[in-house]
Amino acid sequence: MQGFPAHLPASASPPKWLSIIAVYLTAVIKSLGMICKPISWSVPMVLKGAIWVCLCLGLGILPVQAQQKDPWKKSQLMEPSKLAALMRLPESQQPVVIDIGPAGAIKGARVAGPAHEADGMQSLKAILQTLDKAREVVIYCGCCPFSRCPNVRPAFQTLLDMGFKHPRLLNLAHNLKADWIDQGYPLADQ
Repeated sequence: MQGFPAHLPASASPPKWLSIIAVYLTAVIKSLGMICKPISWSVPMVLKGAIWVCLCLGLGILPVQAQQKDPWKKSQLMEPSKLAALMRLPESQQPVVIDIGPAGAIKGARVAGPAHEADGMQSLKAILQTLDKAREVVIYCGCCPFSRCPNVRPAFQTLLDMGFKHPRLLNLAHNLKADWIDQGYPLADQ
């Protein structure tokens, strides 16, 4: 078998993922009207093909968000259960909660709006300018998982840039519904 690794017996079949890539590449090449020769299992060709498939599908080697460095530290994430408990304290002891997404569902939260939009960022900065920099500030979005959220990174970076000493990001790893509403935590309309 030409191109098959020499250290493997000729009867050995390639891994399933190689077969899937080969079938996909064959279909793409045929759909382009090209003549397709049978695919040999040379490693360089399969790697080139896999990279080509990833690029064509727009997947890249790593997701875009995974390449970004999160501006927060793990210690700056606040679990929903902790915020819900803090909300039972007298108002002067509660953190300031700011909604930087489209939801506006947490009881007592100030609504800035989506932080990736100019109006939302301007509103966030206006809210922050009225606060003591030593005050604990918790921001949240909840539109989607952090890895895809367009709001949490610019908003958290703004907290840091403005010198807040206790910035927090509500750890809504899935979304607001799953991590807050479905848990029965306090809502704005209650």
